Amino acid sequence: MWCTIFQAIALVQLTHAVYFNPKTTPELQYSLHAANPGDTIVLQNITYTGEFTMEQSGQPYLPITLQGANTGSIIEGGNTALTLKGNHWVLKGFSITRSQIGLLITGSNNFIDSLVTRGISTAMMVQGSDNNLKSCAISSGERGIIVDGSRNKLNGLSINVHNPALFISEHSCCGTIKGMVLNGKGVVRGHNHFFKSCVANRGLDIHGCGNSFKSNVVHGFGVTQGCENYDKGGNVLKDVHNLPSE
Repeated sequence: MWCTIFQAIALVQLTHAVYFNPKTTPELQYSLHAANPGDTIVLQNITYTGEFTMEQSGQPYLPITLQGANTGSIIEGGNTALTLKGNHWVLKGFSITRSQIGLLITGSNNFIDSLVTRGISTAMMVQGSDNNLKSCAISSGERGIIVDGSRNKLNGLSINVHNPALFISEHSCCGTIKGMVLNGKGVVRGHNHFFKSCVANRGLDIHGCGNSFKSNVVHGFGVTQGCENYDKGGNVLKDVHNLPSE
């Protein structure tokens, strides 16, 4: 009974969803401010220039969606191209270029799918928790992803920058990293993260404790003495070495 009532309420809410089709930078700014739970913003196959902030929040079953027509939908910023302060957003299928920071996430429970970044100093910074990043490609720039929040999921990301490709800070805990390809150095200072089926071609330095590893391939695996981490099997770890004390 309760399930039926909930489904009926959700259906009524969905019928009032709004689709925004911004064709200019001011229209995109307005759409991001005006969107409500269940609404969708569809980017055109053009370049939007500016810094954009998403402060509204969706709901668990009614996220706000920012969707590109394809990777030809481009957001080009100055300092920070996109700042996601809200919760329960879906961002998918567009590109971010020519910014100091491509995407800054301070909110939680957001889903980031199939974004492409190019020519950005720091592609993504994840300061919020319980976010899910999937199938994103960081194709050029200086730094890849910096993770400060906890319980974030990084799944199927491809990172082709070197300085570093992935940095998980000491404030971060309990995330899941699966199917990631790092063509730059990975540095993990956080604790209790789970790595599965990742490839690190330029090394992975583990400074934190309690991290677990299964079925990864790492060319240059550095660990801190006196800090316990866990090999769950199936790993190919080359050049295993102790990191210098800090």
